[in-house]
Parts: sequence; C-alpha cells; structure tokens
Amino acid sequence: MSKTLRRIKIKDYLLSINKNIQSKPHMVDIMEFNQYIINELNKMSPIRNKVLLDLGASKYGYAMTQSLLMGTKEYVGIDLDIDEEIQVDNGVSKGRLLRMNAEKLKFNKGFFDLIISVSTFEHFLNPKKVLNEMFRVLKKGGCALVTFGPIWTSASGFHLHQYPEIARYIPKWSHLLLSRRQMANCLKKSNFPKNLDMSILEVINWIYKDKSINRYDIKKLRSYFEKSKFKIEWMIPLFDDDLGDKKAISKYLSMILPYTDNELMTRGLSILMSKT
Repeated sequence: MSKTLRRIKIKDYLLSINKNIQSKPHMVDIMEFNQYIINELNKMSPIRNKVLLDLGASKYGYAMTQSLLMGTKEYVGIDLDIDEEIQVDNGVSKGRLLRMNAEKLKFNKGFFDLIISVSTFEHFLNPKKVLNEMFRVLKKGGCALVTFGPIWTSASGFHLHQYPEIARYIPKWSHLLLSRRQMANCLKKSNFPKNLDMSILEVINWIYKDKSINRYDIKKLRSYFEKSKFKIEWMIPLFDDDLGDKKAISKYLSMILPYTDNELMTRGLSILMSKT
C-alpha cells in the first residue's frame, strides 16, 4: 500500500465522477451496475458501520461513493488498474482506492466484515490464491458476494463486449473452435473495418494470448469456488440471452464440445459465500 494517499472530500469526488460520466456516457451502465451490487449486498447483509473490501474496484469509485452514502464505516477498493491511490472522507466514514494484487492482499487476518467482487473472476489467473486471500482477510461470520462474466465458454467469452463494434464480427463461440489462423481468416472474410479501435492482429492477440483474461471454462471456475474454504450459500448461473439462434447453436455445440448446452449458455456466475 502507498504510504501517502491523495485525500479528497466526497462532495468533490462526486463532482469528478459526474464530470467523468459526461465525457464517457458508456460508463453510466458500469456505474449503475456497481451501485446495484452494493444495494443487493446491503439487502443480504446491511453495510452500515461495516468495513467493506471491493476486489477489482472501478478506479472511478462508483461502488465506493455508493457505499459511503449508505453508511459504510470504511470502503477499500483494490485493483491493478488504479493509477492514483486516493482517500475519500465524508466526515463519518472513509473510502480508499488502492493499487494492489488480489493474490497478495496487504491486510491483516479478519480485517473486513464484507467483500464484493464484480466482473473480476474471469480475469484472475490464479482464482485459488484470490479465494484463499479473501477468506483470510474476512472476519468470521462475514460474507462475500461475487458476480462475474463473460466466462470463456460463453458465446462472448472472448471478452470484447466493451467494443460492440468489434465483437459483432466474431461469430458466437468461435473462439472455442477456431485456431488463431482460422480466426484471422474469418475476420478478414467478414470485411473487418480498418478504422476500429483494434486491428485484426490485436484482436487475435487479445483472444488467444492476452493475460487480462484467464480463459477458464465454466466447470473449472465453478470448481474453484466449490473447493474453496468458504461455505457456499448459493451459486446461481447467469444465463446468456437466447435471442436469435444462440440456443440452437449451443445445443449443436454440446454434441462436439465437452459442455452441456446450459453450460455453454452460462454467461457468468453469481455467488454468495460465508466464513463460518
């Protein structure tokens, strides 16, 4: 952890968030989803006067501000994409955004009452280590809410949904079937535009080599949670929409791939865990 944090009042921080959203309208959905997760956690286990850890926090502090406004005693958000470490104070509680590796949390045992993790477990290269660290820093009787996707074995598991203008050129589940060369040829034949944010080579490298996604299938990811030290309160599959021909394709692919059609249609998982 950094020894010095930039300190800022929550009022000023909220103004900076509003400014950021105005310049990047697509971030509204991300902000609203983060706030939704905080609200859902609060229904399951009230967050007022609690110490909350957010693994893979937005560097824009969307979950942090919502947590502070709802009375969290302390919010700590960590992620490797956080460029500037800051502390927000509203006079009663505080929030911190820290650059930190989830595999090596720099907190004492049982420091947190609650943990959330939003859209991160499709990225972690060593989920077992992350889960062990989560268990270590969570208090006995505490709970952790995890939700994530798209999983590698889903229709959009190549994880380019943030670039819909690019993702539309990649056939559903093709990343499970095609080699790098075959995918490159597929994109070339689709008249892939040259003016997009990524070139064909960059797309190929992202899908097959980039370490920002772990490429673990639904079975492997599910097993990490089932074998962890946590008690699983519930684990809910988050199914992909069945618009168009997805369902038909998943049924066909289930005959040639080692997954059921339901597993192929599982975009992500939502899991509530407790430390007993």
